[in-house]
Amino acid sequence: MRTIRTCAGLGDSVWLAMKLINQPEKFHWKLPDGHPQRGKQLFDLLPQITASCEYVPGMGYKMIKRSGYRGKWSGVRNEFYLEANTWLEAGKRIEGFLPDLPTSFILPYVTTDDEHNEAVNILGVGDEKYIGVYTSAYSTARQWGGWSSKEWYELITLIQRHNSAYKFVFIGAEWDIGVSQEVMSTMKPEEFNNTIGKRLPVVVEILKRLDCFIGFPSGLSIINETLGARQTVMFYPPHLAKMQNAWADPVRIESGQYKGCQFCEPKIIFEWLIENKKI
Repeated sequence: MRTIRTCAGLGDSVWLAMKLINQPEKFHWKLPDGHPQRGKQLFDLLPQITASCEYVPGMGYKMIKRSGYRGKWSGVRNEFYLEANTWLEAGKRIEGFLPDLPTSFILPYVTTDDEHNEAVNILGVGDEKYIGVYTSAYSTARQWGGWSSKEWYELITLIQRHNSAYKFVFIGAEWDIGVSQEVMSTMKPEEFNNTIGKRLPVVVEILKRLDCFIGFPSGLSIINETLGARQTVMFYPPHLAKMQNAWADPVRIESGQYKGCQFCEPKIIFEWLIENKKI
């Protein structure tokens, strides 16, 4: 069994899975130690390419980036470093990464009946329309020039006025609480579900129920798109602008089912959603 050393981020690992799911081998995965530790949760959802997984101290992103394999999959030998970030950040399409492997834009995440049922218990079994919202943590939003609670609340209010049938689902890891908490504090309890901090398999099942997802450039947003979502709007900061159309399905990019864009005025996103009949 071969070993792959890769980045800690969920999105980073999803991009690798989009390629590796199309070969028959399972791997032992080594991920950087430290917090947060969500990588193993993702690889547990992809048993097709995962035999085992561990966290390794002292393995930073710079080391992985410097040592990452860049050739064809057929040339890989034994234990190796692999990351797709550098490739995509340069604006290169994901099809050209490990070019002798096909690219799967939909991934077959494996969850249990209990995880599915937990998601059902959170959202219910009715016919409500759901819009997922991922705001990120305060620190990340500030660092990457993302929206504050003011902009998120403005967009939500515009959507509510357009169609009050939508219920908002706040999504994120346990540390993604500040901005979302502020927005939720301005809303009525019946207008939203708070799923922040839920286990990743449950979040995957929740994402499957959404009619639309609007989010920060995060692993959760990338996972959502690889579920064949109805509608994904994913914001990017300027330094990742080249990446925004580098990894999603070209068919969904062309149709507008996936929209990668820069942070802008909420009204612009709302008008785009209405004009393109996305909500």
